[in-house]
Amino acid sequence: MHFRSLIVCLALSLIFLLGVIWTIWPEPSWVGFGSPEATLSKQAIEKALLESKTSDGLARAGLRIPIVWFRTPENRVIRVTLREMSFEGDRIDGFRIPPDKRAAIVSSVDQKVYVSSGSSGPILQGCALTRLDGRAMLPGSIDVIPCQGVYSKLGIASIINVAIVTFSNDQLDAPPCFSQLYEQQGDKGYQECMLDQLRSGIGSIIAAKEGGNTLDLLILPELTTGHGGLSKRQFYATFFSLLANKLSDATARKQLPSEIVLQVWSHDRPGSFLQTIDGIRREIDGSVEAFSKIDHPARSIAWLRLAGIAGGLSLAISGMLIFPRLQAVFPALQSLASAPTATSLLAWIVICFGLADSLYGLAGSATPPWEEYTQLGLGVLIVPIAAPVIKALKSVQDSITG
Repeated sequence: MHFRSLIVCLALSLIFLLGVIWTIWPEPSWVGFGSPEATLSKQAIEKALLESKTSDGLARAGLRIPIVWFRTPENRVIRVTLREMSFEGDRIDGFRIPPDKRAAIVSSVDQKVYVSSGSSGPILQGCALTRLDGRAMLPGSIDVIPCQGVYSKLGIASIINVAIVTFSNDQLDAPPCFSQLYEQQGDKGYQECMLDQLRSGIGSIIAAKEGGNTLDLLILPELTTGHGGLSKRQFYATFFSLLANKLSDATARKQLPSEIVLQVWSHDRPGSFLQTIDGIRREIDGSVEAFSKIDHPARSIAWLRLAGIAGGLSLAISGMLIFPRLQAVFPALQSLASAPTATSLLAWIVICFGLADSLYGLAGSATPPWEEYTQLGLGVLIVPIAAPVIKALKSVQDSITG
């Protein structure tokens, strides 16, 4: 009989041990700087950014810095990475796209899709889209087109043309922002107009799809910071704000790409990378803070009461096996220590669960991680409380049957 009791005791101890491991095992993080594989502090990111610049304030060629990552309630991981890369008509320097990724690259164009600047010219050329007559675009709109040229062999599936910096309103119903600068409200009106178009463009870009499927990877340059005249901080403020909004929406976040690569250029203007560093450093906090407020699924902890009850029963049985005199103190447990059966064990568990439910308010009022410890401890403590209850029930049963 003692052998059976010992087996039951070991099984109950194993359940309790699993509950302890579950309780002390850290919950998954939902947001962090760096990457899920190597979460860093914000200070470490800032240090990495500063160390990646050259003496004349340019981005070091080939740099790659994981900036921030988010784990959605649907358990998707979305990463934001900073990369230095440059575009030529026949190659992409600084970044090799994994062959199993659906990637898209963003190109800033004017409303007629053939005047481009910076890296946009080589991008259009690499995707064989140097001119698209008749595809007039409204300011702030995007156009997702399959990449047909050399870049398609380098892993670029689509090019996302975005018309933000437009110069005339030929074939368009909406005037370009430059009309604000020259005809109406001066520089202030121009800035507000450009920011509106940038918000519209980025909002559409980060939710864009390729062939009806969510993108794996999106390469996003610092839009409007060249001819557009906006600062890099304005670009990153707009980007991180819109990203936080998308992440906060259950439907919108499902459309976000798995990784957004913020592209910088090592051949940019001297000192320009310092503006990139400043923009990222000042603006990432907002999206992290906003995302941390989202309700994420909590771990199921109700079963920890079962683990605690198993631990309490194991402790009681082992105690009576080692110290037989304890059977006189807890006679209701004597049957479990001497001849445990499935019926008696189940009866104990059901009664303990019922008593634990009456004290659930105490466990529910605790906050994580104490709620988990409370549930586990409540299960352990309910066993000696249940002993006199079971003894009383047995007495009632004996009086009825007697």
